Amino acid sequence: MKKRLALLLAFLLMVYAFAGCGGQKTTPSDQLDDTLSMLELDFSRYLDENDIPKSVLDTLDMMLDHFVSGLSRPAPSDIPVSQVDPGDTEGQSLIAETQSTVTSEAELEALILKTMQNLETEVNFEATPGWLDADLLYDIIFCRTHDVYMIDAFGYYSYMVTTTTTPTEEVYAISFQFFDDHTADEIRTMRRDIDRKSKEVVRDLKLGGKTDYEIVRAVNDYLCNTVYYPDEPYIQMDHNPYGTLFDGRAVCEGYARTAKILCELAGVACYYVVGYCNNDPVNGGHAWNLVKVDGKWYQLDITWNDGESSDNYFLVTDDFMSLSRAWERGDYPPSEKTAYTP
Repeated sequence: MKKRLALLLAFLLMVYAFAGCGGQKTTPSDQLDDTLSMLELDFSRYLDENDIPKSVLDTLDMMLDHFVSGLSRPAPSDIPVSQVDPGDTEGQSLIAETQSTVTSEAELEALILKTMQNLETEVNFEATPGWLDADLLYDIIFCRTHDVYMIDAFGYYSYMVTTTTTPTEEVYAISFQFFDDHTADEIRTMRRDIDRKSKEVVRDLKLGGKTDYEIVRAVNDYLCNTVYYPDEPYIQMDHNPYGTLFDGRAVCEGYARTAKILCELAGVACYYVVGYCNNDPVNGGHAWNLVKVDGKWYQLDITWNDGESSDNYFLVTDDFMSLSRAWERGDYPPSEKTAYTP
């Protein structure tokens, strides 16, 4: 992509250089000043006053980071954790409020899943000592159970953890917060709206009876034609299907989550894939899809297809995708070795 953008930049420089051939004559110095002013204006939204790029390639790197930074998952270091003395009144209260005991990852996954399904804001539990830590809890909440409903994207929950530890037990209290302080009833309404709108799209696209390829093609083209990738600052709705379907704007999460819903409604198996681009797992977070067409798996990135106005990431292979991004391959089925040919 960087090479393509660099070639585009070179082309723009040539266009602006030849723009003065007709009408009023300008000097090469004037043309260069005008071109530099144009580039500065076009790229200004990508610049941070504390991190001005040193070259055009640095600027292009920043643009790429901007394009793939849609994932709203918070960093583990951003999760508030407090330890309470079990002898204090607060610690005794926490122990008294314990609702259940979990002894394994599977039991904890089931408990968190139920909490999210019911849109509850708090869950307390006791864990047998030694196996649960902050990293595992983060993985369960954000990587294993966040897809309860596609409306509940990463941005819909933040959480904080309060713990108290005794020689025989570890007691956890987790408080969840819905994004933008929405209530559970408001989120239930959005879920129903997404379900209704998604079914309307599938109906309007006449996907019933179409082949797998025709369904994926229609979903890709629909999202490319009706959705745009917004400039920063992003809003929470950019990360989920509600913003995609009703506001026509989305970052990568919104594109990929909506594609999953539409494909599966039309009968095409679809994964929501999480990874990163630009060899940057911190700032290059990205999401896309893996779809099953004619019994075989293919990679699909509608966000980049839309951004490049191309089919460069339409039904391609793992090997091709790995040229620009990385993901936990073991979490998903392997793709075909060759791109799909209609």
